[in-house]
Amino acid sequence: MVDDLIFDVGFHNGEDTEHYLSKGFRVVAVEANPVLVSQGRQRFAREIADERLIIEDAAVAPENGSIELWVNESNDEWSSIDRSVGSRDGSGRGAVSVSAATGRAHPVEVNAVRFDALLARHGVPYYLKIDIERADFHCLRALDPDHLPRYLSIEAHALEYFCALHELGYREFKCVDQERHNLRPMPLTNETVAGRAARTVAHYTTAAQRELRRRMRLSEGRFPMGGSGPFGEDTPGPWLPLEDAVYDWLHWHRRAKNRGSLNMYSWYDIHVRRADSP
Repeated sequence: MVDDLIFDVGFHNGEDTEHYLSKGFRVVAVEANPVLVSQGRQRFAREIADERLIIEDAAVAPENGSIELWVNESNDEWSSIDRSVGSRDGSGRGAVSVSAATGRAHPVEVNAVRFDALLARHGVPYYLKIDIERADFHCLRALDPDHLPRYLSIEAHALEYFCALHELGYREFKCVDQERHNLRPMPLTNETVAGRAARTVAHYTTAAQRELRRRMRLSEGRFPMGGSGPFGEDTPGPWLPLEDAVYDWLHWHRRAKNRGSLNMYSWYDIHVRRADSP
């Protein structure tokens, strides 16, 4: 493991990479969309020249070569090598299941790279962020249980992600609220009337604040909207065993509003910590 290295798999507009660089890490950013790659290389020209940042212009895929990237024309964050994912219309932003492909997307041929090739080229990172619209398993399958990143995060799409991470050897989990990076953590439970009421009030207050900031074209504090947010020990809440994290996630996924501790109005990333981490 390379202690000063982070992989930003799903670079997009570089907001996460900017945060990682500000913390003193070197970054390998992976981005398939050629337009975003070009913009990123202009934005971070100095960091690239200083060898603090490498942008790999490729989609993580099962085989090296080339592949079609379906660029979503409503929101390029949803672009994917899976046509049904890249073409979704975005209804139900926090939903885990992909809606029917009713949105508009166009294909672009891009470079394709196996994730194990990137690991061989750059080394195993201290932290691995994965956000590549349902191609995430291509990264997980390339990891070696004997050489894991200390920390890893991935969008909370499926129960299988928990299982794969546990099989790799991760034993400490968090579900991190992607709506509340800049807000004070609220240790609420859905299993009491008071907890559910407080969460509903907090949701509408948060939504009003977020809309005001959007209209004023201001970012939401330290972490911009859409960013993956903090990582490692900076993430809120305690590290949980698999069973507790899955209990919360399954009730959120099934929209069981009176169970667990996750906010039904939000969407989540899974964060994990290697067992031998401090």
